[in-house]
Amino acid sequence: MRSAALVIALLILEGTAHGWQFVVLKGSAPTYKRFVSTLGSYTSIEADENTKVIKDLRELSGYPWLFINRQSPLTPLPSQLLRWLWNGGTLMIEGDLTTDDLRHLTQNLTTRQTGKWQVISPDHELGRSFYLLPGMPECQGHIWREYRYENRMMILHAPQGLMSSVADSPTQSCFSSIPHEQKKRLMINLIMVILTTDYKKDQIHLPEILKRIR
Repeated sequence: MRSAALVIALLILEGTAHGWQFVVLKGSAPTYKRFVSTLGSYTSIEADENTKVIKDLRELSGYPWLFINRQSPLTPLPSQLLRWLWNGGTLMIEGDLTTDDLRHLTQNLTTRQTGKWQVISPDHELGRSFYLLPGMPECQGHIWREYRYENRMMILHAPQGLMSSVADSPTQSCFSSIPHEQKKRLMINLIMVILTTDYKKDQIHLPEILKRIR
């Protein structure tokens, strides 16, 4: 399986002795100093302002969040990503992918687990885990979807440019016209959902979540 070819960019929050850190796989490392400062001001999450670079997917163990930035159709997820997802990891995919693309991507998941793709509902935890949001941002007609398994968001399909939208030097995307405050609140909600598995659980459970991922 061509796992290395799948991943164009990777952004994770890694648990460290100093808090949380953005991690990039094989690529340029965007900086999130302003967002990290905001995150620490509004929540109890402490994050390192420096971005770390890792070399391959075998270093995923212990990381709760993986981000794939890819606009073209993907091949089915490789086995190392499947194991990581089954053990509690959360995958976020950006880009213009069809329903058939998403089903093809996750076809190997259904051999072991029973999950399904579904549209993000107005009352989803992404809209109420920390801030109360009226819904997902309108971004060139993109339909926000999730692959849900055992009542948790295992995979999120987001519009192209979400992760870059809160970077210190954001790239041009459909998020460029969305107010910064709205983007900031959505990203904080997303991080809270991922770090606590679902919005009802407190961060006191994080050590156990990370043990399960490993």
